[in-house]
Amino acid sequence: LMRVRGFTQDDAHIFCRPDQLEDEILRVLDFVTNILRTFGFDRYDIFLSTKPEKASGSDEQWEVATAALRKALESRGLPYAVDPGEGVFYGPKIDIKIKDALDRSWQCSTIQVDFHNPTQFKLEYVAEDGKAHQPVMVHRALLGSLERFFGVLVEHYAGAFPLWLAPVQAVVVPGKGVAACQAGVDGTHKNQMLVFEELKKGTDPGRIIELLSVDPAFQSRQFGILDLQGRSAGHSGLGNGYVSQDLQGQVPGTRI
Repeated sequence: LMRVRGFTQDDAHIFCRPDQLEDEILRVLDFVTNILRTFGFDRYDIFLSTKPEKASGSDEQWEVATAALRKALESRGLPYAVDPGEGVFYGPKIDIKIKDALDRSWQCSTIQVDFHNPTQFKLEYVAEDGKAHQPVMVHRALLGSLERFFGVLVEHYAGAFPLWLAPVQAVVVPGKGVAACQAGVDGTHKNQMLVFEELKKGTDPGRIIELLSVDPAFQSRQFGILDLQGRSAGHSGLGNGYVSQDLQGQVPGTRI
């Protein structure tokens, strides 16, 4: 996922008037940081990449674009470093590099200002003065390469995804009742780990339920509620149809 032959990028392009540029950059920047927070990323580095040696457009256009990006970062109080000469040939950009579990940085989100393509495609809009003017283009990728982002996400959580993101959110395994489960905590935990081993081998949860129903060895064990990583979510509250403990600390009082 980190190094693929081809990748899919959530790239989009915003066309706006020059006087709208700063507001549009702010909206995209807020969008990006909100998404990263939602996925649990709180460690990332931000770079303001400036004009490279070979570039298109006038110095004035580059200064306007770079100033707009810088103002957006400073208005949100986001720390950043200037990356001299690392902008793309058509304009400066904000690069956000998130860090994985091994503290490696990965380029994901980016916001770029582009005067070049509107010029090349001769794009125009009619302003309030009744005259034709050239718009500005803002390139934005929220996640960047989807494949790379998913790879970083897997490593970030070490596979233990939050409940809302997990492919298998919870496994409910029938047992002999609450009293039997509560009678021996150590034995119950050991039995739960047996189910966890089946999950680690890739056994479908539905198949585990089948084994419980037909295999005497499975039938002789008592099980409680397992979260997606095979850890016990507890037994208290089962009598009234609720799990009183949190699954991953996120969903207290989940109905089962």
